[in-house]
Amino acid sequence: MHHPSRLAAALLAATTAVFLWLWFSERRKNEQIILGAAQNAAEQAKLKTEIAERVREIEALRAQMDSEGIVPALPARPPAPPDESKRLEAVRNLAQAEQRIAALQSSLNDARERGGQLEAQVERLQAENKRLES
Repeated sequence: MHHPSRLAAALLAATTAVFLWLWFSERRKNEQIILGAAQNAAEQAKLKTEIAERVREIEALRAQMDSEGIVPALPARPPAPPDESKRLEAVRNLAQAEQRIAALQSSLNDARERGGQLEAQVERLQAENKRLES
């Protein structure tokens, strides 16, 4: 049998090893995150510089167009939206149709229930007739 202090020392050593491994893994992940954040910041600064350059180019081109008397073409008009009154009427018709369907389904369920009741009553009457005939 193992001595309790040896077992405790081995357990402590294993726990320490696991803790150190987890700590180093977490530290490595944090370093990677920090490196990624720094790379993202550098990329963001680069993109901001490119955007500023493009804005300056656009402003220079607009100034050049103004000095040469060039009028930019207007963008194409978006397609006209559908007539709102027709759309509203279609929505109302759809709502009415849904209400009619719900009412018909309710009536159908009621009719089925009443039919079941009538069948049960017929069976009871037939059983009563058989009993009276015997």
